[in-house]
Amino acid sequence: MKSSLSLLSASIMILMPNWANAQEVAAEKAAPQTTGIMPSVVLPAVYVSSVPRQNDIGRTYYDAEKLQNTPAINRTITEMLKQHPNVQFDRADQAAGTQGEIFATDFSINGALQYDNQILLNNASIANEINPVGGDNSFAADKLPGSAQTATINTALLCELSVLDSNVSAEYGGFVGGVVKAKTCVPKTATGKIYGKISYDYTSSDWTKYNYVNASELEDFDKNNNINYQKDFKKQGLSATVYGKPTNNLGLSLSLSRRLSDIYLKANLPDARAYNQQRTADNAMLDAEYQINANNSVKLNLSYTNNGSLRYQPNVADSKHTVDQQNYIVDLSFSHDLPNFQLKHALVYKQEKQQRKVSSDEYISWRKSAAKDWGVGTAVNEGTTGTPLEQNGNSWQYQLKAAFNPYENGRFSHQMTVGASLNQQQADWRRTSDYYWYFIPEIKGANGTDCQRADGSIDKYCDSTYERNNKTVGQYHTRRTYYQAGAINLKQLGWSAFTQHKLTFGQRLTVNLGLRYDDDNMTKKATIAPRFHLTYQPFANSDLALTLGANRYYGRNAFNLSLQDGIKNFAWDQRRTNLDDNWQTIGNLTGARIARNALKSPSTDEYVAGITAKAYNTNWQLQYTRRNYQDQIRQYRVSTTPLVWAYDNLGKSQSDIYSLTLASAKPFKLFGGEHELSLGGSYTKTLRNFNDFDDSTLRDDPYVLYQGRVVEHTDLPAVNYNQPWRATLSIHSRFNRLSLNNQLSYRAGQIGLAKSTLPADKQFDHAGSVVRQEYSKKRMGGVVNWDLNARYEFGGAYQLALGLTAKNLLNRKSQYLSGADVRSEVGRQYLAQVDFKF
Repeated sequence: MKSSLSLLSASIMILMPNWANAQEVAAEKAAPQTTGIMPSVVLPAVYVSSVPRQNDIGRTYYDAEKLQNTPAINRTITEMLKQHPNVQFDRADQAAGTQGEIFATDFSINGALQYDNQILLNNASIANEINPVGGDNSFAADKLPGSAQTATINTALLCELSVLDSNVSAEYGGFVGGVVKAKTCVPKTATGKIYGKISYDYTSSDWTKYNYVNASELEDFDKNNNINYQKDFKKQGLSATVYGKPTNNLGLSLSLSRRLSDIYLKANLPDARAYNQQRTADNAMLDAEYQINANNSVKLNLSYTNNGSLRYQPNVADSKHTVDQQNYIVDLSFSHDLPNFQLKHALVYKQEKQQRKVSSDEYISWRKSAAKDWGVGTAVNEGTTGTPLEQNGNSWQYQLKAAFNPYENGRFSHQMTVGASLNQQQADWRRTSDYYWYFIPEIKGANGTDCQRADGSIDKYCDSTYERNNKTVGQYHTRRTYYQAGAINLKQLGWSAFTQHKLTFGQRLTVNLGLRYDDDNMTKKATIAPRFHLTYQPFANSDLALTLGANRYYGRNAFNLSLQDGIKNFAWDQRRTNLDDNWQTIGNLTGARIARNALKSPSTDEYVAGITAKAYNTNWQLQYTRRNYQDQIRQYRVSTTPLVWAYDNLGKSQSDIYSLTLASAKPFKLFGGEHELSLGGSYTKTLRNFNDFDDSTLRDDPYVLYQGRVVEHTDLPAVNYNQPWRATLSIHSRFNRLSLNNQLSYRAGQIGLAKSTLPADKQFDHAGSVVRQEYSKKRMGGVVNWDLNARYEFGGAYQLALGLTAKNLLNRKSQYLSGADVRSEVGRQYLAQVDFKF
């Protein structure tokens, strides 16, 4: 099957120009007066922009056509950003072993960490405020898995995606990276007619090529019992949209989608039972717009999303559990064109819930015995390691913005925009029932035990069949952790205001001045962020423009850390000495201790210089961005006995980003088709003294040994979101009803760090501190990929479209670093798609 698909893709690429020319010649014979490409019957678009979207320094737009044509497997927001030169991705983003996953992955903008971005769905934030670095570990006792996005949005339901990476208006706050805005569709069609689209896509492990790094990795795949080496999976996506205008003033759009992945695994137990897993990503959206009159309108967006997981722990009996993350959004906005200004205001309500349901309220470890015989080693386990948890949040926000008509006086004009918002955020962490984690039993009783207590009952946590030295001695538990049911609640009231001024001096100079104010009742530390950038056009037109900018951005405060604080207060160490003893509480598991309102909000200072130009049917941009990140929140170890962690504002980083983009201003004709090209490249250098705010591996040593010399800890290279050289060439071609979208990408080699502790006799003093750790550099080669999306449309008023996406079409063997370990990226992968429009 894979060979057939490879041949099909290659045949399309080789034969398409001749086929397209033949079709065009035939069309000209039938209709000599027609020249160029035959226009296909195009159904009305759901969304028609009234203002052309032009990319500028710091602003990039992707319309519905680009979202549809970009080669993608899961159709997530993250995949659409891969062609942006200022966006980077987790080094495991293309891991061969996790291709069964479907949720949106994390990304970095201008060197910031993944949780430092603001991600918006219309007016609502879907950035994770509770546990953005939870990772994919669904078995942790005290926390749920989490990423920087609380929802996986199907881009087939969007009409526009925009990235604000620099020179961001004072209208936006709560980020130090960038802003990503996803917009749903508002219908702009003929009155009284209904239109729609149904789409289905499919891919599987049979359509995916794995290029193993070594025999050890091949063995991991062959065992098929590790969620990080998914050998057998099947993914399907189904979406449907119906839209229209029942009346001249009312437009409606309803969209539904589901992406489903079945991951077929075996248990790491002697019977190798099936431990199949499943992922689901659901979207349901209703959009309505009502034009009250010529000057007043109202819009409503209702959204529901769910990321669902069914999981098992392969080496544990009876470990079934589910994790669901749901979002409900009500977004009501109004627009009023008044004599002197345009007024917009919105009321947004959001409710989110994440829940883990487990099949057992305990986790028990045993030494292998005649009665406990299902394990593959000397120890066996049963139950689930993850406790039953819920995280709930709800928030409302009122946003107000007034854009005044420009004031003009000769060659000078001034346009002012002001706005404010008020928001309340409430969240809770909740363990719904008591849970116990039993440590592996100590060996008790030289004469054996029959597990009978003094009252005649049989102890559940005792096994009389365990043998030692060919003698039955039995085993029973004497130590456990008691995870108490309970809840932590947190509420925060915040408010903000901004003003933005656009000053124009003739046709050459434009100055943008902004100021943003944010405050809340939790930290009680107001922040003021100035924004400034100017644009100079030497020729008094857009053919050439020079841009300079200096801006400050403040990130979100420590709301999520405040919620997590105190979780360890619900975990207790309990012990007993024999079967007849009652369990005694020894002490509490100590956690982080710090007043959250003592932490500052992270910030960054940004400096931008850029050039935009138009020449020879090409728009191009050259941009330099410097980011200095201050007061970043990080975790550090206070003591080891007892184990105490705390947070501080000593995290810092610095990024320098050079980027170049070129794009066709208008399509050009060649080989009987119309073509558009875009090229983006960047060089990034980032230094960071921590990996994320929950980095428990961080040491507070100011100096370490790196590559044989002493350096400050802050001078170590960042190991993630730090690809130095990247480039992407995109070619969109259309031949009559067939479109081809090629994307060629290059990523330079990665740097990994292997850490070790120096022997005691090799440790030494430097500048008043002891040098204890040594880091060595490990490099990987560069990666070149060719991705293709091919699409052919049939019909007129009713359209059928067949699509084929091929990722890594050349099946190049690529690798990445996970710490200091080398792992494989995915090889060639296909996805087939069928669309029906009416």
